[in-house]
Amino acid sequence: MGIEIKHGGRIRKSFATPSAYSTYDTWEQGQVLTITTASVIQRAKAGDLGVLGLALEYRRSATDDPTKFGMQTGKGSMVLDETEVILSDDAIESGLTYAVNDKLYVNTNGKVSKSGGAGVNTTTHPSIGKVLEVIEQGVEICALFQVQEVKT
Repeated sequence: MGIEIKHGGRIRKSFATPSAYSTYDTWEQGQVLTITTASVIQRAKAGDLGVLGLALEYRRSATDDPTKFGMQTGKGSMVLDETEVILSDDAIESGLTYAVNDKLYVNTNGKVSKSGGAGVNTTTHPSIGKVLEVIEQGVEICALFQVQEVKT
């Protein structure tokens, strides 16, 4: 399980998915997605400043997981509004110690991370929420997904 919505998540928008399966064209539930200039969703990376949302489905290529073909073609959806979610290890960066009230960001792999995470720059990258509860350290957190604009 990558994501479990506790409260909110009322805005669930669908977008076209990429035709290829390159680096940012596959994702797990709960990873952060963004919209390209071609109106196609892809996995977000540290520093993306466009529309950000949490993936509701996974999208894997046959080489990633030959037994599961999630979102092979067509559309994929993401949560866009303020939402209380439980995120598991598929969606959060491992190797970090999370604490209540930690600000959350997107890392270079599209996972939810915090200050000190892979590629995270807290000055120029938007915060995407805060930790509400650490359910199991490094495995599962409860977070408020709430994207903040970067002041320039």
